[in-house]
Amino acid sequence: MNTYKLLLVVLSAISVTQSGWGQIATSFDYPADDYFVNGLGWGGLNDAYIIDGLPGKHVAEDYLVDAGTAVKAAGAGQVMYSRAHGDCPNWGYLIIIEHLLLDDTKICTLYAHSESIVSEGALVQKDQVIGYVSHFDCWADHLHFGVFNGPYDVEVGVYPVWAVGYLSQYSWPGNYLEPSSFIAAHSQSPGEITFDYPDFTSVAGLNLVGSAAQYGSVLRLTPTTIGQAGDAWFAEKLYVQDGFETTFEFQLSEFSYEGADGIALVIQDSSATALGEGGWGIGYLGIPRSIAFEIDTFSNAEINGNHVAIHSMGTLPNRPDGPARIAQNGSIPNVSDSQVHTFRVVYTASGEFLVFLDNLVSSVLDVPIDLAALLQLTDGTAWVGLTASTGAYWENHDILSWSFATTNTLPKPDLVPTLQVSPEVLRVGDTAAVNGNIDNWGDAQAGSGLTQIRFGDQTEIIAQPAIPPGGSFPFTASFTLTAEGMQAVTVIADSGNAIDESNESNNIAQTVVIVLPPLLPDLLIASTVDTVSRKGINYNHSITVRVENRGLVASGSCQLKLVVTELGKTYLQTIPGLAPNATYQVKFAVNKVRLSSLTLRLTVDSLNQVVESNETNNSWSK
Repeated sequence: MNTYKLLLVVLSAISVTQSGWGQIATSFDYPADDYFVNGLGWGGLNDAYIIDGLPGKHVAEDYLVDAGTAVKAAGAGQVMYSRAHGDCPNWGYLIIIEHLLLDDTKICTLYAHSESIVSEGALVQKDQVIGYVSHFDCWADHLHFGVFNGPYDVEVGVYPVWAVGYLSQYSWPGNYLEPSSFIAAHSQSPGEITFDYPDFTSVAGLNLVGSAAQYGSVLRLTPTTIGQAGDAWFAEKLYVQDGFETTFEFQLSEFSYEGADGIALVIQDSSATALGEGGWGIGYLGIPRSIAFEIDTFSNAEINGNHVAIHSMGTLPNRPDGPARIAQNGSIPNVSDSQVHTFRVVYTASGEFLVFLDNLVSSVLDVPIDLAALLQLTDGTAWVGLTASTGAYWENHDILSWSFATTNTLPKPDLVPTLQVSPEVLRVGDTAAVNGNIDNWGDAQAGSGLTQIRFGDQTEIIAQPAIPPGGSFPFTASFTLTAEGMQAVTVIADSGNAIDESNESNNIAQTVVIVLPPLLPDLLIASTVDTVSRKGINYNHSITVRVENRGLVASGSCQLKLVVTELGKTYLQTIPGLAPNATYQVKFAVNKVRLSSLTLRLTVDSLNQVVESNETNNSWSK
């Protein structure tokens, strides 16, 4: 084995994602190709309505699609209900699928207004057609789709799931999941999916067929019984075309004779629940579009036991003998010895398969294969699984751990925002502009989404179009500033997390700005002069008032009020807008009074119409 291959294997060993359960997610998709609609029928998403006198919600999304449109399972699961729903006959057939998430929790998806083509108890895969939209007694042809927390209760039946929207004892909305948000959070492309089963205390995420079953913390493909075949497939298709590595530990025990018949890692684009023949077929005989990396433990005529081999018939049904043999190594120790062994398969980006048994430095097989061409893969993806069988002799085929990681994932977009705030000096009352770009630094087009722009406690949402690799989406948003002080300005690209990206941690750009107090006028009484003249026993007062704006910006027009205390009279004059440092002179005539001296109180902006920097100096008295 050359130095390059050794380095590759060592790097591959280091790069295995020991993710644990927290990073493994089950993938879901939308049940119909068109967007959902709201505000129709009994109401849009979460709109209130009344049924049987009880208030409720429309706890689902409606997809406005034509009759005959295929309805797809949102994710892999088991059909729990598939029949006409008597309490709501206009729903036609109601389909409920229960899904086991990889954290061992369960959810249910509900599909209404459809003709079903799946039976209760059936296992379905993501995107499998389960029915067709039909026209029933409803406002328009559409699919009603809901997502609910928890398992399906066979004893109670469908009623709580259907009625969860308006019966308080079912704790709406605690049982209800908003469909778009749920799918966005659980949507993955095959190139992202990496798993690591350190043991099998949970088999969530696996399709077990034939004799395969959980046995304590072990995945037992076959027990010590004759004529068994057991296969375990990861339920999601994985991206394998451009490279992957997978490792599993196994133990063969309680064998008869020399043990039989063997175990294999199989990659196939045939079915998520494929089951090959038992006996010499090692659980993969008859599976088309497959390649098997087998550890054979029994001699069948011309097939020697204790060997590692690669078998494929391309798109034809596979078989573990001469016509399908691509490579074989018979110089391996006997693994039917009750000991724990390790098997690893690495597929390099250059199209080379490296197979390891126990020794993870020196490969037992090294073969160039164009996997995509050999199996005619769909979009570079396939199901990956482990198979085993017994014939006239037997052994326990136990899997103790299993991990998988793609070494070359599908290209993804990467949205990175930038922002700039103008003007440079900001004051309360100003209009601030937030300008910037959403750049796609990734290697694939980013789909449409939403950009959120926040200025302090104000938020604006902008529709974000599809952005090609290297492309940019310029945006602008305006905010009227209402509070002073330090404020954060934030731009979040793909704020709804609807776009799958290579880097989900660089979608936020943020800066902090200082908003100054506003520039304001300041009106006050600059001076007063009371000129008194006498005519007989009466006095005439000519009161001259000079009003000044000592603020930094112009004031608006306002009212000047004069109150003569002795007379109990009020006099009013209008003051026009004043520029900074400008003055305006007003005269009041108070005639034919018997007093030569009066007590005056003057108030400028008496109705408090002008916002000023100093609201306490608007009055003058004498």
